[in-house]
Amino acid sequence: NQVQVKPSKEVSIGDHIYYHKNTAVFTYKVVGLIDKRVGAPLVKEYIIDLTTMEEIEKYKNYQDAQKIIEIMAMENLLKKTDEI
Repeated sequence: NQVQVKPSKEVSIGDHIYYHKNTAVFTYKVVGLIDKRVGAPLVKEYIIDLTTMEEIEKYKNYQDAQKIIEIMAMENLLKKTDEI
């Protein structure tokens, strides 16, 4: 039901997890449980990614915008150092 919870919240098989990252919402469904911590590559075996292409595009657009802002900031910094 999309309530904000702490990372220590226990999940069950069939639960949906919504992860907000910048402007996008990534959605996952739990299909298996594990007893202990595992590396990130193994997590893929226990979830199904239900994130829509629209949300993925939102995230990619955000990343592109951040790169442009970073380039513009570097250009402004270089201009200031040239003026000194």
